[in-house]
Amino acid sequence: MSTSASTSTKPYLVRALHEWCTDNGHTPYAVVWVNERTNVPREYVQNNEIVLNIGYGATRDLKIDNDWLMFSARFGGVAHEVSVPMGNIMSIFARETGEGMGFEVELAATPTVVPDAAPPSGALAVRATMNVPFTSPLDCGTSRPCRLELDVYAPTAPGPWPVVVLLRGGPGGLGSRASLSSLAASIASHGVVVMNADYRDSVASGGGYPRPFEDVACAIRFARATAGRYGGNGDEVTLVGHSLGAYVAAVVTLTPADFGGSCLVTGSGTPDAFVGIAGPYLVNAVQNRSDLAAVLGGSPAQIPAAWTAGDPVALVGGGSRLKIQLIHGSADQQVPVAASRSFDAALAAAGYDVGYTEIFGGGHQTVVDPTVADGQTTIGVVVALARAP
Repeated sequence: MSTSASTSTKPYLVRALHEWCTDNGHTPYAVVWVNERTNVPREYVQNNEIVLNIGYGATRDLKIDNDWLMFSARFGGVAHEVSVPMGNIMSIFARETGEGMGFEVELAATPTVVPDAAPPSGALAVRATMNVPFTSPLDCGTSRPCRLELDVYAPTAPGPWPVVVLLRGGPGGLGSRASLSSLAASIASHGVVVMNADYRDSVASGGGYPRPFEDVACAIRFARATAGRYGGNGDEVTLVGHSLGAYVAAVVTLTPADFGGSCLVTGSGTPDAFVGIAGPYLVNAVQNRSDLAAVLGGSPAQIPAAWTAGDPVALVGGGSRLKIQLIHGSADQQVPVAASRSFDAALAAAGYDVGYTEIFGGGHQTVVDPTVADGQTTIGVVVALARAP
């Protein structure tokens, strides 16, 4: 008789109740305990709890696996990427009848170092070092200052390996970098040190121009200074961003002068290469203007100088040695594919070394999902650029 520990029944019950609600024409709601590991719109949190509509009609790219509940949705007209650890789900119920089930909150303490995972065939084993501070104490929109953190995913085999700084989308609040943890680990398994970093993506988290961009510059400086601890080569850093993170990364990449910030270390805060995944680069596009207003701290009428300074297309200069790759899914319903097509054309016309990969049928989330072909295409582009001389 096997004595190995069984997996938790909780994710199976959550999936079953979600299916039951759907089959019976009910709307499945989940009550979630919010902490630093949950990526939810913080303005809707009360007493560390949030109630989420997880029906198919209210979400995009819904995924309920054994570890995470993840989807995209609009809250008050603003698009958000949501990720919730399975342990943080307190209950799931039908809105119309109240029928459902409650669960105990399982808040596993995050270890400093996660044990090495068994890699897929041909991949390298990866070790994750979590919650590494990379800034001095700063304003995070709370009563007390905080330090921004990143998670390091590194091959256990000796390097030196190329280095990537990874930025998630948003606005989602601090701690939401967990939404790209699977992608970070998958990239690392191909022989790359990945630093998955947070940044202040709204005024609610202490952001507003230029703070999010300064945060990213601090992460790049930190990567250069500390890569050697994890087997990486900090001389060349590739900046990779998804969705709103791609927009912020583009501005940091193309702004002529380094951003400052409350950094722990000095050095260059400009990357040596950039990969933008499904980024809203066109600041005048109506569809994503609310997200850009959140990260910049106001509307164009309120802060015109910030919108000018934060316009990636306007920052395109006369070309440089910088290498750039853009990726977008042709079926993206959240950020129109025209954003990457237009940005690619502007960069190419200015003489940049730029490449563009359009993934046929790819959605906004599938392009960063390492379990599907779209995500594997993205990983291939990132790894190839990070390794390029």
